[in-house]
Amino acid sequence: MRSAIDTVLIVHLSRAWRTFHRRHMLLALAGALPRTAGMICVDRPITFDVTPWKYPRKFWTGIWRMRPKCEQDDGLWIITPRVLLHDLVAARIPWSIQVNRRLLASQLAPAVRRLFPSARNVVQWIYHPVQRWVFGALEDTGRIYECYDDHSRLPLGAFDEAAWQSELETLRSVDLTFVTTQGLMQSRRLYSSRLELLPNGVADFFFAEMPQSPDTIDNVPRPRIGYLGNARSIVNFEILEEVFRRRSEWNLVFVGPVERWDAVRELKALRNVHFLGTRPHEQIPGILRRFDAGLVPLRDNEFTRVMSTLKLCEYLAAGVPVVATDLPELRRFVDVVRLAPCNALAFEDAIKETLLLDRSALAPRLIEAARPYSWNTICRQQVVPVLKEVFQI
Repeated sequence: MRSAIDTVLIVHLSRAWRTFHRRHMLLALAGALPRTAGMICVDRPITFDVTPWKYPRKFWTGIWRMRPKCEQDDGLWIITPRVLLHDLVAARIPWSIQVNRRLLASQLAPAVRRLFPSARNVVQWIYHPVQRWVFGALEDTGRIYECYDDHSRLPLGAFDEAAWQSELETLRSVDLTFVTTQGLMQSRRLYSSRLELLPNGVADFFFAEMPQSPDTIDNVPRPRIGYLGNARSIVNFEILEEVFRRRSEWNLVFVGPVERWDAVRELKALRNVHFLGTRPHEQIPGILRRFDAGLVPLRDNEFTRVMSTLKLCEYLAAGVPVVATDLPELRRFVDVVRLAPCNALAFEDAIKETLLLDRSALAPRLIEAARPYSWNTICRQQVVPVLKEVFQI
């Protein structure tokens, strides 16, 4: 019953709800919270500078009124507020931050009162230092920062001093910081009053056997070596091009968006490389089970050495054998994942050896290795106890 809610957790998304990589974690968290706690996710705001030309339908349907919607049995509500300018633009115009904050406050406070009229405590959660301005929208709230990437580094590893200073201010201003990896914990432990590990996980439906609907991947000959996720600059496209140019009998399948098509031009020209586009998240387990091997072919640099990748647990939960770059944060899976140095010959040999494995015998072991990383397990055993201790929810 919403009338029994005493504490509201307000999560400010860093990307749109439907494509947010933490969506299933937040759904699991909403289900794991005690009955006295409620949850509101603040979707990416409608702005007057970006939304009209990038998402015109969203602008014209949402500019007039904010409509809260419930995502899960009254446990998680989603609202889409209206502000003046996008975060990154407003960060360069100080007065616009104040306008954004006042606009957000005028919508957020009434939404909390309407959805959870008995709530007395509010905790706000952000994912990026550029979102820090939202803390001022409501007074006397708890503050959480979840650091899932090293924001002080560009994806190719270069250090960004301005971004690091912004993150330092964020770390020092919050009550609790979650980090996804031990590497991020080591570099940030001196700057946060409370630092806790929140590893990447996987939605429970990845473990379930479901009927496989027909898909264009079925037209790709075997062996299928797949990459799930955004084809972005942290992926070592040069290694993949060298391997799959030499191994024309293997087929490389990309499932997900492409950050920049010019970065994959040479790879895309190969006849045995296939870009299948994005799929709804609920269809991903069925797609993964059609892979003969899954790849995590990341570059080895200062950015990737402290990152954790969601796709690794998703491969394992679907019973897919994995070949990955040998990076510090992946070594805890060394018993079930084949790690390779960052060069083409090593990757080729690792893929060749993986394709020779008995998939039916190996799959149960891979699935069991992923079970501790179920989002439901992580939220119930790691996140909620910390929230209870720090914020008395």
